[in-house]
Amino acid sequence: WHLIARRYPDLVVATTADEVRNAKRDGRAALLLFAQGGDWIERRLHRLEAMYRLGLRVMIPAYNRSNHICDGLLDRTDMGLTRFGRLVVEECNRLGLLLDCTHVGKRATLEIIEHSASPVSFSHSNPSRIVPNPRNIDDEQIAACTARGGIIGLVAWGPLVMRPGTTHWPTLDEFVGIVEDTAARVG
Repeated sequence: WHLIARRYPDLVVATTADEVRNAKRDGRAALLLFAQGGDWIERRLHRLEAMYRLGLRVMIPAYNRSNHICDGLLDRTDMGLTRFGRLVVEECNRLGLLLDCTHVGKRATLEIIEHSASPVSFSHSNPSRIVPNPRNIDDEQIAACTARGGIIGLVAWGPLVMRPGTTHWPTLDEFVGIVEDTAARVG
């Protein structure tokens, strides 16, 4: 991404909110580096700081399947956060790297939220109460995240908006209904 940003002067790899604001002011697009899954860490905690120094600012610890950090949401084990995973959470907090619990198993999300000294996010998840899809999150996860200052990023991706029994692709009004329902519950 750094090479692409050097080749295209209208792009910048942003590492701070001010850099995003400056890019907008200058008519440039800001790229935020985000890792979906922490498998690349393996068991080498120092890799987090190396990637942070390269611009990584958000990380999903597990992408649907379990790894050395925690369980993914598509695995059946629901074992939560590993001992190494606790160290990952602490290192992300030290660095200022946002932990995103999207794609992470339920027990692991709750343990990450509890163990993290900083707020976490679910950057692209909807309430499973409305759309019971394994990728969506339940009311307990939503409440735990927002109670600790975290954010829920709702997503308009069809499979996460399509309610049971629906025979059509979701409409904008159906997605807005999810937004309104969530805002009424947690702001």
